[in-house]
Amino acid sequence: MRRTCSAAIACALASTIGAACGHAPTAPDAWTIDAVPRQSLTVQQTLPPGMLVEGSWLAGSSDPIGLALRTSGMGFDWDIHAHIGGGTQDVASGFAQITVDYAFFPSAQGQWYLLLRNSSGATLTIDVAMDLYGQAQWAGWQ
Repeated sequence: MRRTCSAAIACALASTIGAACGHAPTAPDAWTIDAVPRQSLTVQQTLPPGMLVEGSWLAGSSDPIGLALRTSGMGFDWDIHAHIGGGTQDVASGFAQITVDYAFFPSAQGQWYLLLRNSSGATLTIDVAMDLYGQAQWAGWQ
């Protein structure tokens, strides 16, 4: 699998916080990120029709995460959410996707979940690439 996460997501992360990509700094110094991710992970998830898998990160407000999801098959559904303080915080989602590039900035310290679901009628392989910045940690798939 060819990683496509780092360059596009790093620029999106950096430009969002005003740290690079030709933008003047507008965010507090606490929002600066490393030029290179602290950790990069790639994995493939193969899911039969209707099946889902959920993984999680431990991350806080200064721990951005770059996410790239790809498939060559039919579409998949995805979302990022948390259950901090007993509630549910929905961050982002998509349905019947083939490609997703997302720069995730956790709003609080906690465990954040990535859910992938095969919404097609055939077995589907999803390429997952993650770039972790700050102290973000991938806790694994459940």
